[in-house]
Amino acid sequence: GPTTANAGTDQDLCLATAATLAANTPTTGTGQWTLVSGPAGSTITNPSLPGTTVTGLVVGTYIFRWTISFSNCTPSSDDIRVHVFDNPSAAIAGPDQNICIPNAQLAANIPLIGIGSWTQLSGPNTATIANTASPATTVTGLVGGTYLFIWTINSGPCPASKDTVKIIFSTIANNVISGASVTCINTAPPTITGSLPTGSVGGYSYQWQQSA
Repeated sequence: GPTTANAGTDQDLCLATAATLAANTPTTGTGQWTLVSGPAGSTITNPSLPGTTVTGLVVGTYIFRWTISFSNCTPSSDDIRVHVFDNPSAAIAGPDQNICIPNAQLAANIPLIGIGSWTQLSGPNTATIANTASPATTVTGLVGGTYLFIWTINSGPCPASKDTVKIIFSTIANNVISGASVTCINTAPPTITGSLPTGSVGGYSYQWQQSA
């Protein structure tokens, strides 16, 4: 029978218009490349050559088949996948935030091309990112200080797109961190103190009243 076909290793390419295939050379029989599936318009330069080039590629997934035939025996076939990736969408990590509670909701863009993921670049401690793959994930476990989070969009071997968002968590009202004025809402009820009139005598009562 024919030599067992080996079409080579799958390929991931970035915006490639051509690729070189790498099948085995048969010791018994002859080999032939065919396109099984993929976008229209590609050309196999030399279908009988194990190391042929293919041209006219566009973004998408191609399946090429290497078939070795000999006499009237059953042919041996093997497939290779060639995936041409597009550049990822431009990453937008969302607006910087000044917060007064130990958690925040991020607001990155949803990528049209590629897959996004959150990572923490810096901060006074390691925060918890609820869902690193969600553009609108929450981050919790913050302590006072400044954090930087990166939204990275990947598309195969193409260069990744990245953007950074700054989260400033202030634990003190009217605190200033890194030059940014942050006004916080106190979690404890405020205490107000009045005074009695000078020289007062008995018989008076006093009451707090909220003004307009």
